[in-house]
Amino acid sequence: EKNGDYIKVANGDMLQGSYLASKTYGYAIIEALNLMEFDAFVIGNHEFDWGLDKIAKYKDGDLTNGEANFPFLGANIFYKGTNKRPDWIDPYTIVDYKGLKVGIVGVVGGTQESSILALNVAEYDFLDDPSTLIKGYVEELRTEKGCDVVIVSSHDHDETLNSKLASYTGDSSVDAIFCAHDHWLVNDSLTRPDGLSIAVVENNDKNETVQEVILNLDSNYKYKNYTQKYYRMSSYKVSSKFNDLLAKYNDLKVDIEGFNYYT
Repeated sequence: EKNGDYIKVANGDMLQGSYLASKTYGYAIIEALNLMEFDAFVIGNHEFDWGLDKIAKYKDGDLTNGEANFPFLGANIFYKGTNKRPDWIDPYTIVDYKGLKVGIVGVVGGTQESSILALNVAEYDFLDDPSTLIKGYVEELRTEKGCDVVIVSSHDHDETLNSKLASYTGDSSVDAIFCAHDHWLVNDSLTRPDGLSIAVVENNDKNETVQEVILNLDSNYKYKNYTQKYYRMSSYKVSSKFNDLLAKYNDLKVDIEGFNYYT
C-alpha cells in the first residue's frame, strides 16, 4: 500500500511442483496469477513438462478451457529450423504504469533444451546466446515503442549473458535483470558503462520469496538507481480472495498409489 501498484513478473517454472498444479495442468496457478493481476509470464523449461500445447491453450482465446490475463514471453523460443515463434508467445510486453511505459523482454536459458524431455521439445529450438536478440528488442522498445524503462526477465542465471546485457549503452541499455532457474536467492548488481548500477535478482524455489525492485528515475524518466528487498511469503496471511480460490479446489479428488481421498 505504501508503494502503490506493482508491475508483477513471473519468471518461469510456475505451473508445476504440486499435486494441484499437476492435476489441473497448471490452470489452478493461472487462476492464482490472474487473481494477483500479473503483467507477464516468462516461459521456463518446466513449462514444457506436459508438452507446450497444455500451456498454449491458456492463450487461445477460448474461455471455456481457461485463459491467462497476461502475456507469455519467450523471445528466443522458435519452431525448430525456423525463426518463427509460436504465435501465442511474445518476445516482450509493454506495461503502461501511470503514463510511464515499461518494456519487459523475456527469454529462456539457451542451454535448457537438454533439461526437457526430448519428445516435448522436439519441435523447438532455443537460441543459445540471445544477447544480440535482446539488444535489438531493447532498442526497439525504446526507439519505436516509446518505453522509458526496459528490463530483461531471463529464466536463467547466466553471468556471461548478464554481463553482456549490462554492457549495452544508449537506446540498448537495460535497467534491471531478473533471473531464475537455479533456485538461488540472489541480490547482485552490475555496473553499466554510464556508471550506473542495475539490479540482478532471483528468488528461491517453491514461492519461498518474492523480490521487490524499485527503479528510481530522474525528472526526464531516465533510470537513476534502484532499491531492492525480498519478502518471505510465509510471513503473510492468505487473503480472503485467495481463500475463496483455494476453497474452489477443496473437493479435488486425489488418487495416489491406490489410495483415494479428498482434500
